[in-house]
Amino acid sequence: MPLSLATKRRFVSAGVLAAVIVLGLFSRAVPLGWWPYDKSLGDVLYAAAAYLALVLLLPRAPIGFIAVVGTAACLAVEFLQLTEVNEDLLKVPVLRWFLGTTFSWHDIACYLLGVAVTVGVDATFFAKDRTSPCKHAP
Repeated sequence: MPLSLATKRRFVSAGVLAAVIVLGLFSRAVPLGWWPYDKSLGDVLYAAAAYLALVLLLPRAPIGFIAVVGTAACLAVEFLQLTEVNEDLLKVPVLRWFLGTTFSWHDIACYLLGVAVTVGVDATFFAKDRTSPCKHAP
C-alpha cells in the first residue's frame, strides 16, 4: 500500500529536520570566522527547524498555515528576549539554545529567510500533489 502524502511529508520533514539540527549545532560548535556561517546560518536553520517541526505535528496542514505559525513562533521567541521572563527562563542552561539571550533585528530577518526557503522546498515537493484538483488534467 503506497504511503499517503501526509506520511511522505512527515518522513521527509523528519529527515530534513535531523539534518538541519545537526548542521545548526555544527555551525555553532565549529565557527569558521566567516560571519554568514557563524551567525546567520544558525538563525536561518532555527526557523527552518521550527517549520519542519510543525510539519511533523501537522502534516496535512496547508503550507501557508505552517509558515505563519512557524514565523510567529520564531518572532515570539525573539521578542521574549526583551522581557524579564526570558532572564528567568535562561537560568535553565539548555533553554539558552532555544530562547537565545539578546534581541536582534538581524535574527528576525534570518527567521523570515529560513521560513521562506523551507516553504519553497516544501511547496516544490508537496504542494502540487495537495493542490491539484484533478491529477488527470493536462
